[in-house]
Amino acid sequence: MTIATALSSSFGILLIGVLVTTLLHGFTTFQSIAYFRAFSSDAWSLKSMIGVLMIIECVHLAFCWHFLWFYFTSAISNPGLLLRTIWSCDLTIPLSMFSGLLCHAFFIIKLWKMSAGYKWIVCAPIAVMELASIGSLLALTIKLFRLPFWPEFAAQEKTLVTVAVVLIVCTDITIAGGLCYFLRKSRTGFQQTDNILSRLFYYTIKNGILTSVLDIVMMVLFLTIPNSLAYLAVFEALSKVYVASVLTSLNTRSELRKQQHNGDAEIFRAHKHKPSTSSFASIIPPFSLKVPRVVPWTYKPESSSSLEEQQQKEREAEQTIDESRIIRIGPFAGETHPKGMGSEGGSTESV
Repeated sequence: MTIATALSSSFGILLIGVLVTTLLHGFTTFQSIAYFRAFSSDAWSLKSMIGVLMIIECVHLAFCWHFLWFYFTSAISNPGLLLRTIWSCDLTIPLSMFSGLLCHAFFIIKLWKMSAGYKWIVCAPIAVMELASIGSLLALTIKLFRLPFWPEFAAQEKTLVTVAVVLIVCTDITIAGGLCYFLRKSRTGFQQTDNILSRLFYYTIKNGILTSVLDIVMMVLFLTIPNSLAYLAVFEALSKVYVASVLTSLNTRSELRKQQHNGDAEIFRAHKHKPSTSSFASIIPPFSLKVPRVVPWTYKPESSSSLEEQQQKEREAEQTIDESRIIRIGPFAGETHPKGMGSEGGSTESV
């Protein structure tokens, strides 16, 4: 099989890759709209980053369909053009690079905030690997513009592509590992708080593994099948996966808040001073308050028959007068006993 035949047969795979990229773009667009609706009070810098990401992704998708349209229409009149690179395809590399840079910066900032006391030790190596990967991708883009044919690019740039992909994979794995470590370290012992941390742990592992696996698959395809554009199909979908991981991380906050409101709210006081070593202080647990859910009270009006019965009982109670003995102390000297005293309601005795 000649190089031209191998390349022409791989354009079907490239078409599938661009279709998957389009589906992922629809998902990220929906996620971005949901984000702006649910978290309009977020910081302007975060909202600006999401807006820039979506603009980059729209331009990236337009370039993908441009080079795909060029290859499929040019193959009818001149099949030799399938061997050549095109500017729109070359520009998808820096666009994907900028998307990956913003996504990695988002997670590095999150890791910076979580790693109290270890900020520079944890984040500095990740930043160095990210800058190195950006430099290698920029060099790759420049060389791709200078090399007009795909087979020539695959033969001469294996080392540079391998270095760039390895750096990206190491960055993804380090970020995911650091976030998982500090999330696990943040466990408090309260079941509800630990459940939320477990969910964040799961999302972090899933995003880190997915992006790393796609990077490795792309590198393997490039090294094992250099005369095919199958690796390009995987590469075009990578930026959408990075953006989806950031938007998923932001939008899951509403789900976690709903989970917190549906259960009992745990409130505890974090003591900044050193705990006492006395035996009395050791048995006092941290302040904890569980606020139960409030069950709405439904007013049920009493029936007319029950009201009538109650009013009848009250009337009977008013009409019933218990017989009482009136005890009079006296008579005193010079006091005349009133006529008929004690005749009403009972007998009268004088003491």
